[in-house]
Amino acid sequence: MANPYEGLSLPELFELMHGNAMPEPVSMLPATTAWLVFAGWISAILLLVAFRVWKNWRKNQYRRDALQLLERIAGDESADPAATAARIATVLKRAALAAYPRDTVAPLFGAAWSAFLVDSSNHDELVVEHATALGSAAYSPGADGRALLPPARRWVEVHRA
Repeated sequence: MANPYEGLSLPELFELMHGNAMPEPVSMLPATTAWLVFAGWISAILLLVAFRVWKNWRKNQYRRDALQLLERIAGDESADPAATAARIATVLKRAALAAYPRDTVAPLFGAAWSAFLVDSSNHDELVVEHATALGSAAYSPGADGRALLPPARRWVEVHRA
């Protein structure tokens, strides 16, 4: 019996070969129910985390608004320093009313307001240093609003609500 491939060159032998048999494509779907349960749990956890982040973001909207108002006040170079101090006091009171119960914050003024600002900021150094001026800014005709901007910003950023 003669060999049919004898005498053929390598390129001719390659031409006689048939192509590779490709396997069936692998399904990307999970093979077991456990993977579906796992995917459900991961999806639920991700949704819960996203909801918490969104809720926290919404809860702190008043902080962003107060900081934006303080930036506007800082940008108004032509304003009277006493008027600037009064505007800062208004922003702080509005932020406090948004964060704390109205019956706790609304009646505060003067020394009690200063003590509240210090306590709610966890005794932040900058707030403690300017607490008296912040507490009387709305009623003090000689108050310097420019000096009160940094401690007011700091209180808005760090107070615990």
